[in-house]
Amino acid sequence: MKKYLVILTCVLTAAFASCEKDDVENVRERDEKRLEELYNEIKEISESVTCEDAGEWEFTAIGSKACGGPTGYIAYSNTIDTEAFLEKVKLYTELQQQFNIDWEITSDCSVVAKPSGVICNDEGKPEFVYNNMVPNE
Repeated sequence: MKKYLVILTCVLTAAFASCEKDDVENVRERDEKRLEELYNEIKEISESVTCEDAGEWEFTAIGSKACGGPTGYIAYSNTIDTEAFLEKVKLYTELQQQFNIDWEITSDCSVVAKPSGVICNDEGKPEFVYNNMVPNE
């Protein structure tokens, strides 16, 4: 009888360990999906306005690299509800930062270049402008 209890204990322990691993994977997948959905919402809002006047466009940092700094920048028109938009961007950045911590994410630690402005291309899409940095001679 004692032998059967030991075997049952081992089987249940293995089953729970397997379930725990599945639960962890499900939680990570859920977190990734939540981040992806929120990013898609942000992108949809950003792309909801045609870029015709660059003076109506701004940009903000978005996301959080594991070693710090943003994952990129996103352009947005100041004709949208900028307060709500920037709150979504802030939420996304905070959630990605927490995701990186929770899941011990690593990154390349490269610094993403900050744009100096936004222009409108021929397709009505915003494009970033970067200052050309000339090394001191």
